[in-house]
Amino acid sequence: MAPRPHKRSAFVDVYSDEEDVDIHVAANQGQRKVTRVGYDAITMKRQRLDAPSPTPTVTSATPLKTEQPQPSRKQGASKFMQEFSDEFETLQADILSTFHHPHIGQLCLCQNADPSRPAVYRCTQCFQPHLLCQDCIVDAHVHSPFHFIECWNGSFFQRTTLMDLGLIVNLGHYGKKCPNSVSMGRHTAVVDTHGIQWASIRYCHCQERSDVQQLVQTQLFPATIKHPETVFTFAVLKHFHISNLTSKKSAYDYCSALQCLTDSALPEAVPDRYREMQRVSRVWSHLAMVRRSGEAHDINSVLSHRQKGSLTVRCPACPEVGFNVEQSVVDTAKDSDTHKYTLFLSVDGNFRLQRKHKNDDPDDVALNKGKAYFVPTEAYNNYCRAVQETAPEKSASCAHLRAAKMQNIVKFKNAAGVVDMVKGETFSNWFKSLVDVVSRIRGAIPKMHVANHVESCMLLYGFNYLPYSGETWGENIEGGWAEQNQSAGSTKEMNDGHRHDALDDLFGFWNWTKLHHMSATLDRMYRTCIKTLTIREGNFTLLTKMQPREVISEWEAMDIQPRKVNGTVYSVYEAHTGEGGPPTMKNTLETLMEKNSNEEGTSLICLLNAGIALEQRQFALRLKEDGQAKLGQKLATDIEDWRRKQLLRFPSLETRVLGLKKEIKVEDLDLLLPSSIPPNNWDDLGLSESAIIEYKLREGQAHDALADLRIAVKTYNANVNFKKDNVFGQGPNTRAQKLLNTLHSEKIIAMKRYNLAYTKLLALGLSSSDAKLKPLNETMLWVKNVTQRHQLGSSKIVDPWYWHTGRPAGQTEDAWCLEMDRVKWFRDRAARDRSREEKELLEEEFRRTVLSFKRMAEVWDSISSCQSPGSSAYAAKRSAMYYKLRTIAQTTFDKAKKV
Repeated sequence: MAPRPHKRSAFVDVYSDEEDVDIHVAANQGQRKVTRVGYDAITMKRQRLDAPSPTPTVTSATPLKTEQPQPSRKQGASKFMQEFSDEFETLQADILSTFHHPHIGQLCLCQNADPSRPAVYRCTQCFQPHLLCQDCIVDAHVHSPFHFIECWNGSFFQRTTLMDLGLIVNLGHYGKKCPNSVSMGRHTAVVDTHGIQWASIRYCHCQERSDVQQLVQTQLFPATIKHPETVFTFAVLKHFHISNLTSKKSAYDYCSALQCLTDSALPEAVPDRYREMQRVSRVWSHLAMVRRSGEAHDINSVLSHRQKGSLTVRCPACPEVGFNVEQSVVDTAKDSDTHKYTLFLSVDGNFRLQRKHKNDDPDDVALNKGKAYFVPTEAYNNYCRAVQETAPEKSASCAHLRAAKMQNIVKFKNAAGVVDMVKGETFSNWFKSLVDVVSRIRGAIPKMHVANHVESCMLLYGFNYLPYSGETWGENIEGGWAEQNQSAGSTKEMNDGHRHDALDDLFGFWNWTKLHHMSATLDRMYRTCIKTLTIREGNFTLLTKMQPREVISEWEAMDIQPRKVNGTVYSVYEAHTGEGGPPTMKNTLETLMEKNSNEEGTSLICLLNAGIALEQRQFALRLKEDGQAKLGQKLATDIEDWRRKQLLRFPSLETRVLGLKKEIKVEDLDLLLPSSIPPNNWDDLGLSESAIIEYKLREGQAHDALADLRIAVKTYNANVNFKKDNVFGQGPNTRAQKLLNTLHSEKIIAMKRYNLAYTKLLALGLSSSDAKLKPLNETMLWVKNVTQRHQLGSSKIVDPWYWHTGRPAGQTEDAWCLEMDRVKWFRDRAARDRSREEKELLEEEFRRTVLSFKRMAEVWDSISSCQSPGSSAYAAKRSAMYYKLRTIAQTTFDKAKKV
């Protein structure tokens, strides 16, 4: 979506304020150097917003009605900003007052009146600091040696360091000098959260402890093992680690920010520790993964059923035999409980986390060594080399898959299951030893992906019709890609081993975020499921009452498993219209894909089909009364992605895209499909072939809308009859009428959907006198009531035209309507069954989550007693954390069950 134009006038000044010009000065230094930074004015295009509008001249025989101006009501951000705006002058004055100190000229707290020891020093990190003399400021910071200090020079405060004031950082004796050390301290660069500075560090010589040990035990991490001259505080490593994981800030940007914090006027004069930060942060994150996984505490001795040395974060809701569910429970479960103990795994490809083809350090192997989410690199490469010479890949049966063969690099993400795959996706070529296992796996296509497959894929592998799958939609693995792709700018430049470590860290953080949000996620899903189930139960019950008992019995006896005969899939979820049935969107798309099996043809069909789907979302958004902001934002993003693909295929449309209004609502944005462009321009823009394809898709879209309209009309009539015969009293009648209003709206929506497709068909060349598709208005939204007794003259009443159009030759109207009702009945029953399964599945996942947290708390508690004091304290802390998560999960589950 194009950015909004600037609406501010004049220009913006970018400059360095006085508070950002820092002067580094040593104690008692006579001269000072000031660096001034000039102003850089960026001229913006001036837009006159205050220009008076011309007064319109109105001529009328009747006086105009003057509307009273509505009083403006500030709320949200505008109200918040107004409150601050009223205080700008006071706030600015208070901020400026902090550049001075009220105690300047007074004695130090030590009351030493020696003029050589003036109280002119203050700390920028301490809260409400006093002005102190040099000796007192040093003594006060023995345990805070990396704070920045400012010195009053008679005009303003200028920055200095505690090292310049004589502070030596002593290790091993809680700030006191080691009696066995004669060193004056090692000049060391210290990187902390508020900047980079030099410090003098003196090591302890009392015990046989290396310099690295002494530094780490005082929460300083060395940049090198031998003779470290740069150290990082634990605080800065933790801060960068969480910043990198949450905001994807790179080490380069983070170090640049630290340099600016140290001296924003001359950041290049501050020591550059980017390389050291990059290497140390990698080691830090690896150690954190080892520590948090329990590998540092030999957790494998307790959880012996898990992969030894695993650094992954496991889902607490998924079934893990021997941990949150027993094998005997799984073995004795009924077939109707299959979904409760099914492990749902997703496989997907990410094409934005690819690494550049560049020379790197071949010895830079991953520190995680294949124990996290990436598999062991060397073992995987050996395996790939061993299976290179395989049979040619068979052609895919689905044209959508044939269109996807251009994708070369695939990432499969799972616990110890992310790989960099070479071209080709034939499973048996890569995982021959798992072929037997895979044969016992039930496969399905994610709900968003299956929409672009042929109709047989929906019937065979769609979650909607797959028993014992709940409301699984299979696209959750996609959710992590958008978050992790933000790090691609950094990871694509890394060595192979470094990149694996970085992505392992990101994947682990994503899993950890899901873990501690698991209770809230399950609660939200459970409450939504209960509402959906209630609606679907009611819809299916009502639909069943509309049919005779013998018809329902016949339908109940039908096999719901799809059958594939001579390449054709037969299913109860599809209408059996025989030859000459109406073209639907699904079978039209399938036919087009089969006739255009090459990559260019299928990509064009997919592009147009996706455009029509976006148009349908625009239509749905125009009908929404609330929640438009969130839906509109997502739609705008999807349209922007689709538009890029459209312009790659049709660069001739770029001028028209640039000519679209920028301020238009996303639901009204013209997608520039052939139907919205005059036919005489199709050849010049290269849209002639696209227009033919769109016509066929629109024809299927129109017939789909008519099918929905027929069902909506019959459902409305059935409810009207039910209300007439069974609803009495003001309250029940009011509620029943509210339902009827909703059902009437569904008729209107179906009609509008048809009219949208019909209008597009007219633009694409449909004759206005076509016998099958005709104009439709609200006066036609009815059908004869076949449940009432025959009345005089009723035989002369003819149902509106859409009750006859598209009916297969030789099939009576009653038989055709009954077939449509059958499909609707089976689909509604499948929707109800999926909701029932989802409710049971969520309850089981809640139970497993509570048990997983409890077991992890017990595991950490059991390994805390036989460790060193520090390890024992860490294990006890982890145990308490899991006990807290368990309590939250149990409380949330108890509340959810009362819904």
